[in-house]
Amino acid sequence: MKLIIRCLLFCTFAFTQYYNLNIIPTGQSHLIVFQETISGIGNGWEIGVFDTNGILNDGNCYTEYGDILVASGIWMGNQLDFSAIGSIDFCDIGGEQQSGFIENNEIVIRVFDPENQIEYSTSYSTFDGQNAYFISSFYTAISEISIDQVLTANSFHNGIEVNDFSISTLYPNPANPFIQFEYETKLSQNLTFAIYGLDGKLYKKFYSNNFYGKKSLSLSLDNFPSGFYFLKAGNDKHQVYKKFMVLK
Repeated sequence: MKLIIRCLLFCTFAFTQYYNLNIIPTGQSHLIVFQETISGIGNGWEIGVFDTNGILNDGNCYTEYGDILVASGIWMGNQLDFSAIGSIDFCDIGGEQQSGFIENNEIVIRVFDPENQIEYSTSYSTFDGQNAYFISSFYTAISEISIDQVLTANSFHNGIEVNDFSISTLYPNPANPFIQFEYETKLSQNLTFAIYGLDGKLYKKFYSNNFYGKKSLSLSLDNFPSGFYFLKAGNDKHQVYKKFMVLK
């Protein structure tokens, strides 16, 4: 029976892609080649290519920066070629911006294990050993991918799969003098929240014990200097990371 349930769950999720590319080609692209030498992820795993500070807005000149998926696909053990979508900005000549990566930003790769419903951050090696950045009309060859840490995960409770913890988009972002978000858990559990700077310095840490349900939080940023930060939230097994900016 467990085998049947496992198969049904895996088959269901296999037809629902985790990384859904929601932006359209702009004419600017960066070719990313995932080579057959990759052994750090399993067949059937999804690969998402991100710019953590790309252009989010599309069809206007709002200039919103943030984490954006620019390419995705499914790894099957053979060479896989992605064309990451680059942003364009014609606002200076009366045009508009379109979503995508920004030139010279770092290429970020995340992977998703569909059988266990776990998303991971990764480290990767390039064929030429160089750091990888988005450059239009250029290419990057990825020779290996290594799993770093869990970003999001689902779990099983009484034989039913549940997303045991979720957190909303942080707003406003950039933020000052406060930032807000909502979090929800479907299992009673102890949650830990921590805010770190990009240098790893811990700025704030607090707890929510034996919590179940949904709650909104507003955090003061009075003692936070301008810069980028990560909110780390979750329990002993599963963590979610959200990046935000303080601008004063």
